[in-house]
Amino acid sequence: MFRRIATTQTSRLVGRVSSSFGRVMPAQATMVSARFCSQNPVNLEDFTLNEEIVQKHMAAASKWQELGEKMDAQRAGKEYEGIVATCEDGLKLLTELGAEDSPIQCGPMLHLEAAQAHFNLERWDEAQAAIEKALTLLNSNAAKDEAKIASVREFAAFTTLKRGKADEAEQSFRDILKW
Repeated sequence: MFRRIATTQTSRLVGRVSSSFGRVMPAQATMVSARFCSQNPVNLEDFTLNEEIVQKHMAAASKWQELGEKMDAQRAGKEYEGIVATCEDGLKLLTELGAEDSPIQCGPMLHLEAAQAHFNLERWDEAQAAIEKALTLLNSNAAKDEAKIASVREFAAFTTLKRGKADEAEQSFRDILKW
């Protein structure tokens, strides 16, 4: 899930997660130009590495890797309570490490993973609350992914339907079709 690739090149590779109805998929690598990193491990004047910064990035990558492996095992074992707890741990880790040392959009993806776990536990209200948090974060991103937002809105509509609000769910589905 949250996998990062450490590199000693002038560009950092950062893991990216994608989701479909709240399910976090394996990370894909995305190049991020070194000029966007506030702590660039490469001295661009003499092309040397700052090993301290490299080690910091490696340590962060290791933490995300461990969290991802834990969640993969919980998902395989259908340990939905554990997934919710791991998502909470992931949100704390995001706060601790900051967005730069975290997978792209991991905040919304952690909320969606928690929403899926709540959905599987038939906790419709908790699922809806987690979806709303994810949508808020996705909508606040300057580079909105409208297709991702639409798929999350569809997940929200299914959750609304499970909550017994058929008319509201129908309207949500109709709104998605207008997109």
